[in-house]
Amino acid sequence: MRAWLLIALAGCSVDIASGAYLCGPEQLCPENLVCNGPDNRCVIPSVREDFRCLLGSPPEDPSADDQASTGQMLPALDCVSASVERENCLDLGDAVDWYQLDTPAECNAVAIEARVEYPIAFQPVGIRFSDDGGMGTPMETECEDLSSVAGGNVVSCLEITVQPGRRYAIGFERMGGDCDGGCPYNRYYFNLRLKTP
Repeated sequence: MRAWLLIALAGCSVDIASGAYLCGPEQLCPENLVCNGPDNRCVIPSVREDFRCLLGSPPEDPSADDQASTGQMLPALDCVSASVERENCLDLGDAVDWYQLDTPAECNAVAIEARVEYPIAFQPVGIRFSDDGGMGTPMETECEDLSSVAGGNVVSCLEITVQPGRRYAIGFERMGGDCDGGCPYNRYYFNLRLKTP
């Protein structure tokens, strides 16, 4: 009986279908699978494609967004605003994307709430905050609601009380692990809103 059980167990092997798993940190996949660049899924090596920023048409990356003082301007926001959402990418030659926003002067008190989501498979994306147009400071606060995070993604958040009637900049930068130089890039999605602290 014992010999039959060993033979039965030895003959049972797990067969993982291509595309069934999302890549883990640093492009990790189950044995015999590799990370697919366009959708961060674990696939057989023969169908693997290189990393692409976005599945649709990639947005132009203005070189001016590499500095807080010249970052892309977000639309005007109310003291308590709806979310502004953007999808973008940090590719090989693009270490940081900056976005500027003006807080309305008529607010009694105002806070910026920002959230960035990105695939765990590639280089992590951190948040920077600048209140003077300079290089800013890396910042992150605890994320309150993680229920909407897509599978295979991680999220970083920032919530900071600021002054009404001033210009600020939020930056999203490549940081941390990069698969020993093999994945120094990532796609990201962020949303940002103003609220009463």
